[in-house]
Amino acid sequence: MKNLTAGLILALSFASIANAQTWIPIEKVGPVEGETVTISKPLTQEATNMMIAGGASINNTASNNTLNISTDITETDTTIPEGQYNHYIAGGAVYNNTATGNTVNITDANISGRAVAGGLARTNRADAVDAEKWDTGNATNNTVNITGATINVNPQTGQSVFDINGNPVAVAGGATQYFVGNAAGNTVNITDSTITGGIVGGLSYVNTTQEEVDNHPDITADRDNNNNTVNLTNSTVNGDIYGSLGGVSGDYNVVILNKATVNGSVFAAQSGFSLYDGEQSTGTFDHNRLDLLNGSSVNSAAAVSAVNNNASYNVMNIQNSTVSDGTLYAVKMLHGQEDNSSTIGGTTDYNTLNITNTPMTAYEIGGAINFTGSPSNNAVNISGSNITLNYNSDEALGGVMD
Repeated sequence: MKNLTAGLILALSFASIANAQTWIPIEKVGPVEGETVTISKPLTQEATNMMIAGGASINNTASNNTLNISTDITETDTTIPEGQYNHYIAGGAVYNNTATGNTVNITDANISGRAVAGGLARTNRADAVDAEKWDTGNATNNTVNITGATINVNPQTGQSVFDINGNPVAVAGGATQYFVGNAAGNTVNITDSTITGGIVGGLSYVNTTQEEVDNHPDITADRDNNNNTVNLTNSTVNGDIYGSLGGVSGDYNVVILNKATVNGSVFAAQSGFSLYDGEQSTGTFDHNRLDLLNGSSVNSAAAVSAVNNNASYNVMNIQNSTVSDGTLYAVKMLHGQEDNSSTIGGTTDYNTLNITNTPMTAYEIGGAINFTGSPSNNAVNISGSNITLNYNSDEALGGVMD
């Protein structure tokens, strides 16, 4: 059995030899608060099974810690490292606790291999994640700022919080690997950079099946991923972007793309698990916003993409930008058979799609599309735009739209 606490979470300090930086232990017992680590010179060793963190606690909270990086961190081994649960860059990291108010600043640097999180709550042991994931871990009010950088994340194993159905996440404002706990109030700001891998403001991702949940009736999935923000300016992302991902509820999340190119999908909020009472979903994905501005381009987009949930008062704004798949809805509410989707209903009301000064070919346009119920009071506003509407059976979603 490998206990990753024994492997240490490490920070860096200056060494006298060649003015380089070397590893020293930083993981502590008790709360860790207000630590600052700056990496501005080359590292003295190649990639190992260790995290680079501003501050980390073995058994308590990590709050208001800062990690500054202004030099390249490149791994020569591009495979998934053994014990990769400990192989990240984080402002603050905890086990079964709360990481809050932590910050990562990356400027003029190339990061190869490691995922980046402002705050991270993860399981203690990679070999026991199936048991430990039922505990509680929160990542709240953390921030990642990236300017003039290139980040390319390694592939992740299926049990990692940074693996989304085989697609690795490169950057998260806050991330939690626990079934119970919130990823809320986190922010990612990226300017003049290139990211290969996904980007998430608030990430709660647990590899969990409905059968597993039914076998834990004593545990309630309190997972509210609210008030997360992703700002992407003059940058390119090869991967998907989410303001919030994996929550039972996800409200008031915002994603803003300004002069950005995304070779992937973009959602202000996407559900991770559906809870229901009888035949009605209890999760909410309300008041989320997605802005595509000033020549931005994405493969597909929606303010909310969810399965068997409720989504109302969401907005998607498209201004002189492109959505290449041509299915334009503020909300896309889909079926999920594992969640008993034939009987679970969800509402999609009062959602709005605004299209301004945008020439575009589209296959479907609507305020919302719903496979779990009947949408109502949704709106589409088009101004100063030249929209060509074509039917394409390969692209059309179908369903009930409004």
